[in-house]
Amino acid sequence: MSEQDPDSGPAFKVPHDLRAEQLLLGTTMRSKDAVADVVEILHPASFYRPAHELIHNAVLELYAAGESTDPIRVAGKLTEQGLLARAGGRDYLHKLVNMVRSTAEAEALATLVEDKALRRRLIVVAERIDRAAHADAPTTDLIDQVQAEVHAVTTGHSPS
Repeated sequence: MSEQDPDSGPAFKVPHDLRAEQLLLGTTMRSKDAVADVVEILHPASFYRPAHELIHNAVLELYAAGESTDPIRVAGKLTEQGLLARAGGRDYLHKLVNMVRSTAEAEALATLVEDKALRRRLIVVAERIDRAAHADAPTTDLIDQVQAEVHAVTTGHSPS
């Protein structure tokens, strides 16, 4: 059994919920109403798996064009963009839809996925703050930076 280096810091799992991401995508491909329920909650970059972001973007493009968001149309859109293989392929899209038992939880799933993404963004900000705290900048500047960084993450805007 190997010991962890005490100076390397604690090992932790990056916040994410792949099953919630999969169910959410399956739900949005099964129901256009589900897309309407989540479009204001979820940012495309909130997915942990890059393939899921590709699928979500294809769903949003189809939805915005007033087209069906079913897995056949999504596969077609991803094929047009040359992204189907990177998104997992047709079988993966159908797997996502087949995982869904009810589309009623779309909002809750989107909120969960977005919450995990917010936690990941906070970790990135915390790492930047840690580095800045070890620099020789005035404390008041550090406090201003911390406030701006946290505000940016919680509001979705870039720090000024």
